Amino acid sequence: MSSRLLFVDIHSFMPSLEEKKMELPTYVILPAAGSGERMGIKQPKQFCNILGLPLIVYTIECFERLPWITKIFIVISLDRINYMQRILLENDFQKVELVEGASTRHRSIRNGINAISSDEDDEQAYLEKSVVIVHDAVRPFVDENILKKIALAASEFGAAGCIRPLVSTTVAADEEGFLDHTLVRSKYRASQTPQAFSYPIIKTAYEKISEHNLDFGTECLHVAQEYCQVKAKLIEAPEDVWKITYRRDLYAAEAIIKEKRVSPCLVGFDDNRLVKSIQSKLSEKSLCCTSVHWMTSTPKHINSIAIMIEGEESLQDQGNETLNWLITHAIGGGCLIMILLTTSQPNVEKLHQIAHTLSERSKQNCVNVSILVLEEKTYYMGAVERIGSLVTTLMFDRLPAFSGQVFMV
Repeated sequence: MSSRLLFVDIHSFMPSLEEKKMELPTYVILPAAGSGERMGIKQPKQFCNILGLPLIVYTIECFERLPWITKIFIVISLDRINYMQRILLENDFQKVELVEGASTRHRSIRNGINAISSDEDDEQAYLEKSVVIVHDAVRPFVDENILKKIALAASEFGAAGCIRPLVSTTVAADEEGFLDHTLVRSKYRASQTPQAFSYPIIKTAYEKISEHNLDFGTECLHVAQEYCQVKAKLIEAPEDVWKITYRRDLYAAEAIIKEKRVSPCLVGFDDNRLVKSIQSKLSEKSLCCTSVHWMTSTPKHINSIAIMIEGEESLQDQGNETLNWLITHAIGGGCLIMILLTTSQPNVEKLHQIAHTLSERSKQNCVNVSILVLEEKTYYMGAVERIGSLVTTLMFDRLPAFSGQVFMV
């Protein structure tokens, strides 16, 4: 693909997303103390490596990036806490608190609820109006739309859960192993996570729960119904909420992650106005954006970088350094945007050559490379918001046609 200079109608990149703002205090409990026996491997499936990262990282990202999520409680077995702490540190997760797990799913969830109750940062009045989302750590593809739906439904009805149509006919066998009867498939649904509850409901339910249900139960919606007489609102969920259970699921998850994942970071931005503008635009796409001063401080889970470069003389070297980092860490593909801040007319031919060379080198690794030229006089005349929109579009859409291009703002 040949490079060319693009004079951008920046308004065409302005996002049109209009979403209802979430004002509910919302907590998340991720039970992650299971052993993953059905997968037939020694390591718990939530820690299986997919594209260089443990599976649980992708699940955490679904919640960490949402500004309306207050805190995430990961309930983990005691022998895995140190390992999990390293994962959190390496990926710069800020909202996560670890809670020691228990012998069963319901006991682990109860530990998570108790951790919310004992959180010193939150007063009881604040908790009374909050919502708690319970989600499996091995369902890494839940999107904001379904999370908002179940959180709002839980606030209104006390409990809400995701459901999916049954894909196979369900039969019952008699004591001798012969067909007894067949269920009418259209009347039944498969219960999935995420599920959500008003805090007072789930807190009371797990205070009342029997020892038998703690040991043998698996359905949180049933606990709310049995002990608080709350019938959950059932919401049809997209197919992406499926649970990674068997080894073959790991290959499907890898393919989906390559297609969907965007984890952005800003490098070397000294102007806080520009950082806030880009972060604000990315948040409209439900993306949480990190900002660091140096490439060496970039979290390992990042796959899309916008780097501020002052002067053409260092563009080639900094571009190569940043691209090398992305090729190493952004295994599923990514995006590199070099924002060149210049005080004079740039050497357009040289910029073409750099953009094309880097784009060709990164093509095999599915990393898009673009150069965004920003003249200092334009920058100080109010280009901040426009830059935020363009950077967001380049990162979020990640269109191959943009790779190797030079944009003049």
